[in-house]
Amino acid sequence: MTNFTFNFEKYEKEDFDRYYQLVCNEKVMAMVAERTIPYHEACENFRSLIYENGRFESFGIYKVIEQPTMTYIGLAKLEFIHKDDCMAEIGYMLLPQFWGKGRGSAIAGAMMEKARNIYGLKKVSAIIDPKNLASRRILVKQGFRTVRVCEIAGMTAEIMHTRLVP
Repeated sequence: MTNFTFNFEKYEKEDFDRYYQLVCNEKVMAMVAERTIPYHEACENFRSLIYENGRFESFGIYKVIEQPTMTYIGLAKLEFIHKDDCMAEIGYMLLPQFWGKGRGSAIAGAMMEKARNIYGLKKVSAIIDPKNLASRRILVKQGFRTVRVCEIAGMTAEIMHTRLVP
């Protein structure tokens, strides 16, 4: 597998075009929301994303910039989701031209490393489309196991968890 080097930078207001490049892409969104996100909805979602990025220093939704070319390749996230369970959620979306080359695994590994370095965090979850076998393989390699398959917002979703080892 190729070694990749990425910069993970929290999205800022001026990054909307990069974000929209992902969420309006049919191939990217086929396994995320089963539809592309219309411009007005993407604007609202991006405003929420920017707000969330300001809430916690250790968590965020990041632009993934590949080194040394400084190429934008997608999004990664490590979001705080549940205080009582000390749980976070990881996620990632890549532009199609960067699929199938190990970048998803490298990004998931980097988000898990961030999670391991957050004091008190005990579990990490991920939500995928059960048909997204590539994401399932990536997450299983990171120690995730399926907790349940359910419906979220009218879509079938596979909830996966892993425990962080101190």
